[in-house]
Amino acid sequence: MRCTMPCGSSPRAMPRSTKDTPPLTDNTSPADTAAADVPFDAAAAAADVAAYSLDRAYGSEAAPSRVTTANASGIRWTLTALEPSLRGDIPQRLAAIADPATRERAEHDMVSAVVRTLARDADMRRGHPNGSLYDQTVAEIVNETDRLEKEAYRLDAAISEVTGYDRTGTPKFALDEASRANHRYRQGEITRHIMAINGPEGERRLAEARDAEVEQRRVAHENAYIMREATRRAETLSLDARIDALAAAKAKLLPKGY
Repeated sequence: MRCTMPCGSSPRAMPRSTKDTPPLTDNTSPADTAAADVPFDAAAAAADVAAYSLDRAYGSEAAPSRVTTANASGIRWTLTALEPSLRGDIPQRLAAIADPATRERAEHDMVSAVVRTLARDADMRRGHPNGSLYDQTVAEIVNETDRLEKEAYRLDAAISEVTGYDRTGTPKFALDEASRANHRYRQGEITRHIMAINGPEGERRLAEARDAEVEQRRVAHENAYIMREATRRAETLSLDARIDALAAAKAKLLPKGY
């Protein structure tokens, strides 16, 4: 089976669609605690976890050189930190803000949001340990696919390598026919593997990672509720104890037989 990738088509180019949504924080914050009484929305959590699809990972070109990080430790982010192709409609949105102070705060917020997205895209492609379990699984599939495709291209180059031609113009290949046949067989294996990890097997791995991360968020949500409720009950018990102590003191001052 001849690998089709060198001809311009890739088995990974399969239809997938995931709506990009702002990522949630995995760490319990005061905002998480304040919202702990709200029932956990597993469907919303699953959609957020899977917001970074394989398509987005394959199309990501985020690289440190595309963002100027010199002012990362400064007071605020400015539009000059982004190259023009990354600025989108930020200049137009800022131009519509008349108040300088408001515009300065908005510029920082808009630019920092883009930087955070680029950082997550880059981390996901590298399989960064700070990434979520789902992001790391996406990175593993992307990196494995890239490695296999590079191997397929090397095999194709070896199969096609010509050292010369005979008198009839027939090419003399660098490899003998048996070796070329083995290379073609390996290309077929690579094609099937790529189709699997970007198809059923990959979907299974992503679903498992998504479900595991959703469960982590559910547990974090539950723990936040437990801490909030424990604090509320402790405050109630403390207040009741103070009331009981004051009532006991007042009772001693009451006339006998009262």
